[in-house]
Amino acid sequence: MGFGRIGRNLFRQLADHPTLEVAAIVDTAEPEGLTYLLKYDSIYGRFATPVSLSGGNLLMEDRKIPFSNAREPGDFDWSSVGADLVVSAVGKYRTAAWCEKHLERGAGSVVLASTPERLGEIPILLRGVNDEILTVETKIVALGSNGEAPLLDEAESDRVIAAARAAVPPGRVLIAGTGRESTRGAIDATRRAAALGADAVLVRTPSFFKGRMTPDAFVRHYTAVADASSVPVLLYNFPAVTGVNLAPETVTRLAEHPNIVGMKESGSDLAQVAALVDGVPSTFSVISGSAPAFYGSLCLGARGGILAAVCVAPELCVRLFEAAVAGRHAEARALQKRLTPLARLVTTTHGVPGLKAAMDLCGYTGGEPRQPLAPAGADARDQIRAELALLQEVV
Repeated sequence: MGFGRIGRNLFRQLADHPTLEVAAIVDTAEPEGLTYLLKYDSIYGRFATPVSLSGGNLLMEDRKIPFSNAREPGDFDWSSVGADLVVSAVGKYRTAAWCEKHLERGAGSVVLASTPERLGEIPILLRGVNDEILTVETKIVALGSNGEAPLLDEAESDRVIAAARAAVPPGRVLIAGTGRESTRGAIDATRRAAALGADAVLVRTPSFFKGRMTPDAFVRHYTAVADASSVPVLLYNFPAVTGVNLAPETVTRLAEHPNIVGMKESGSDLAQVAALVDGVPSTFSVISGSAPAFYGSLCLGARGGILAAVCVAPELCVRLFEAAVAGRHAEARALQKRLTPLARLVTTTHGVPGLKAAMDLCGYTGGEPRQPLAPAGADARDQIRAELALLQEVV
């Protein structure tokens, strides 16, 4: 099932909204003339905003309706604002059957973004791209570690890439994670990703047989993937998760391959970052994957970052990047100091569940993590909420 006209319009226009990146409606029977109540959570409270379609264009009213007493759309007196269908933006998935049960006019399926936990129950997955992270030359990554890529099966992974390609604006680069334990599996995933529209692939290190993951094994693996790939390949090193390390000497060998164009280094060892940058040609991009080490990595020659913290603090990350590359080091250091506590909360402290909770608290769509991961508890959410509130003073 693909996007209907209303789904495309709703995504395209809300993607440019300064506070929302949320939802799509597919296969609505009567898209024109209906009013939709867009519900969302933020650190400032729970609100709803009426939106409607007219002539294929989305119209968003310039008002926020307090929604604090309604835990579910069906609990809210939506008829009082003239809405025909409630669109939830807090990680809830609404099907046509649900709408028919809870709303007077169930006009179609409501599909939200982020968690893959219910991929089998919904027609398509969509994660909006907020305009805040598109203010510099950015690329979008689907199926990274914080996208819970290791917990998805092959069919689900393909659906995520297809949905991301449909959502990412034309001309914006889409990078898809295609790391697998076997070389053949990584090649197959890479070929499918390219066929689905990915512009490049991010391939994490295989790691199950840790003792056998020698430099020569990594060179064989990545060379075979790069040889078979029709799109550029990025190496992905994440020792804290995989338990193996792509050493700088190995990366230097792999950087000679014309189709291996860079790597994401998610470790915080700045000595290794320096060795990586020093050992590769200028055409090879070392990209930081650690928000606490972002400023230091940029100073050492990293070209950018693929960071979990961008999901909840895009403006801050962009400002830090711009200050560092412009040589405004005092400003960049101050921004790094503000970013680090939040970055640690949504990675090493509370992991993927913490990041998803932070997205929900920011008014984005985080949703629930896939089991065996459990949702962040009340204490974790309180810690994250407090740090986000402090962050508002900066951004």
